[in-house]
Amino acid sequence: MSEEPYRDEYEKLFVTFCGRVERLLVRGIALALALLFAMQALLQIPAVRNLLTRVDALEGVPYRHGAEVASAAGGQAKQPRPLERK
Repeated sequence: MSEEPYRDEYEKLFVTFCGRVERLLVRGIALALALLFAMQALLQIPAVRNLLTRVDALEGVPYRHGAEVASAAGGQAKQPRPLERK
């Protein structure tokens, strides 16, 4: 039975180690989530979005809302054509 004190000591060290690793993992996940939310919030600002990503410049024709289209067309918005059935 001389193995019992070593086993108890090992279990105590293992529990201590696991507690430290668990705290580290929880802090890492919390930091990653905080950074995710911060970056998503920053991407809502057009000036910052232009600095961080090139995708907007490569997308093509930007979407314009109906009122903007109407003002650009001289006050009358173009009505979409109905789909033709074959």
